[in-house]
Amino acid sequence: MEKGALTHLACFALALSVILGGSTLYYANREAQYAAYTQVQHQKSLSQLLNSLNLLETSLEKARYVPEGAMRQTLAADVWKESQLASAALSALPLGDRRLEQIETYISQVGDYAYYLMRGSAYDRATPAEWDALCSLCGNASSMLENLDVLKEQVDTGGADFRAVTAGAADQDGVSGALFKVNDEFPEYASLIYDGPYSDHVSRRKPRALEGQRELTQDEALQKASQLMGKDPSLVRFSFASEGQIPCYGFTCDTMTATISKQGGLALALTDSRATGESRLTAQQAVEKATAFLNSMGLTRMVPSYHTTYEAICTINFAFSENDIIAYPDLVKVGVALDDGSVVRLDTAGYSMNHHQREAVSPAVPLETARQSIPDNLKVVREHLAYIPTTGYNEVFCWEFVCKTEDGGHALVYINCETGLAENLLLLVETENGMLTR
Repeated sequence: MEKGALTHLACFALALSVILGGSTLYYANREAQYAAYTQVQHQKSLSQLLNSLNLLETSLEKARYVPEGAMRQTLAADVWKESQLASAALSALPLGDRRLEQIETYISQVGDYAYYLMRGSAYDRATPAEWDALCSLCGNASSMLENLDVLKEQVDTGGADFRAVTAGAADQDGVSGALFKVNDEFPEYASLIYDGPYSDHVSRRKPRALEGQRELTQDEALQKASQLMGKDPSLVRFSFASEGQIPCYGFTCDTMTATISKQGGLALALTDSRATGESRLTAQQAVEKATAFLNSMGLTRMVPSYHTTYEAICTINFAFSENDIIAYPDLVKVGVALDDGSVVRLDTAGYSMNHHQREAVSPAVPLETARQSIPDNLKVVREHLAYIPTTGYNEVFCWEFVCKTEDGGHALVYINCETGLAENLLLLVETENGMLTR
């Protein structure tokens, strides 16, 4: 090789090494900057968590001495707000796949319970015992804060670092390990039973529609599944058995999957994953197909409420009705394929958990009295009696008023049949895909 060529090759190699070296330094510097940035962000999240918990503890301490009245509502609102901020800060901390279940549950319950009391106070439903239960949660917040204050000091002085956590390395002695230790040592507190999604009774709920019914064998459940899918039993295959909140059997056949409850043999779910063709049926025809399907299952008192259509599948919400009273908690969803009218979706979870024999009751508040609670800017189109669900999976007996709004839309107003107070309000949103409530 000529000397000139060797010189050019050496220069190229030198230039390449300089470029690679510079790139390495550049990206190493950027990585260091990013690591420093994430460290600062995580420190901010930890600071926000501590600040919100401090304010929450202070509000809980004050709650012991606040007299009844509007001031309690304000204090409950403060507790709810700080719990939301604390939850957001906690979710921003780098904890990998693990969860701080004890701490997360406490923060969520405190906030949700405070919101429940705030709403209850507005309706004169909150009791002294319920307020005392909120006050009793102060000690748990104090205990958690003591441990987190120590951790915050270690982070601020460089004794604990978040970077090992974000890198996925073991961090038994660092921030992650300290947080999990606080979580594991979190003191127990009394169960909170109230009308809210974080109430301790929610996880212990049993399917009311299945109470007292005998348990089916796997073969008996297979027969139920084959009828549901419209398939010969010899073609249906057992897939799984579950011991969850509703123990059940699962079966498959071609593109279909069906779930049957062990107790009572209720069809819990049906899914057909086949591709749907061009739509040929109207939404009203789909409602008729769905109604006939439920009748064939023995669910003969279900009335359709609203429906939506996506990708040639019309999903209709049904509720149980008896004596002209609609029970919205007893919800069944049916999806009908608009190409041939076959049922490709079924979900009876709401019905199985909530349906039961309700006592015959008469509203304490007459219709005309309830109607007077409707605002003047809403025009009542029709009304009837209904049970509506609460956030704690209970139900309230109400007058339901379907109203027309000033802009031509519709709203649902629910007036409590016992108190005459407005219990809830929903807006009906009409879209090209159907009707939604919000």
